[in-house]
Amino acid sequence: MRRPNPLPFALALAALVALAPLGASADPRVGTCQIAPRARCSGAVMTEANLVNADLGAAELVGVDLARAQLAGANLAGADLTGANLISADLTGANLTGANLTGAMLQDARLSGARLDKASLVGANLVRADLTGAHLAGARLLGARLTAARLGKADLAAARLDGADLSDANLAEATAAHASFMGANLERANLTALDGPGADLSFVRAPRVVLKSANLRKANLTRAVLTDANLSAAVLIDARADGADFTSASAAGANASGASFADANLTSADWKDATLDKARFTRARLNVVVFDRASLQKADLTGAQLENTTFEGANLRGARLKDATMVDTYWGTAICPDGTEARILGSCPAL
Repeated sequence: MRRPNPLPFALALAALVALAPLGASADPRVGTCQIAPRARCSGAVMTEANLVNADLGAAELVGVDLARAQLAGANLAGADLTGANLISADLTGANLTGANLTGAMLQDARLSGARLDKASLVGANLVRADLTGAHLAGARLLGARLTAARLGKADLAAARLDGADLSDANLAEATAAHASFMGANLERANLTALDGPGADLSFVRAPRVVLKSANLRKANLTRAVLTDANLSAAVLIDARADGADFTSASAAGANASGASFADANLTSADWKDATLDKARFTRARLNVVVFDRASLQKADLTGAQLENTTFEGANLRGARLKDATMVDTYWGTAICPDGTEARILGSCPAL
């Protein structure tokens, strides 16, 4: 009687082991890699591996291939994933606290709810990655590519995104207190209701960015390019925007009390119904700007250009207009710096 060949059974068993969740296994392996804390698996190929809930804390995973791998709930805290291939990997809810993902490839990866606090993602590729609700406090994403990435409700407090590409990214309702975006590309990005007090947005390139209802109190917007931006109802109290470009931006209803716009370009911008008390517009280009019904009490417009600018119903009580260029400026029913109504004299004096 012929004995059955055990090889097919052995191969089937091996396949089942490879596909089984590894969180509860004592000594699992994927290829040449033993899945365990502090594992040394640099360069390993684990494409499409099932590593759900696996514990790879502090593991050496430099250059590993984990494309399309299942890593939901996995522990990768402190792991070294420098240059790793995680394209289309599922890292939902994974713990990557303090992990090194420098230069890692994470295009289309799923990282919603993942913990990436203090992780290094310098130069990483996160194009179209889903980071919804992810925790990135103190993370370093300098020069990272985040084009069309989803970061809605993510925690970016004190994160460093200097020079990162966030064009078309969604950061709606994200937290970014004291985060740094210096020199980043935010073109067409959605930052609606972003909570970013003290954030550094200096030198950003952000045409058509949406900052509607964003909190940018005491933020740094020095020399930022915000042409055609939507800043309606945004909070810019005590922000610095010296030399910034707000050409054709919409900031209706915004509150920029005490903010500085020295030497800024606000040509054709819409600031109707805005609160701009004690704001500084020294030498700013305010041509064709709409300040209708805005409050500019004690604002400093010294040396500003006010050609074809409208102040219908605005309140400029106590404002400074010394050396301002006023050509075809429309005052309507504005209250002038001396408290008089513009309609009485037809204009406000340059005080």
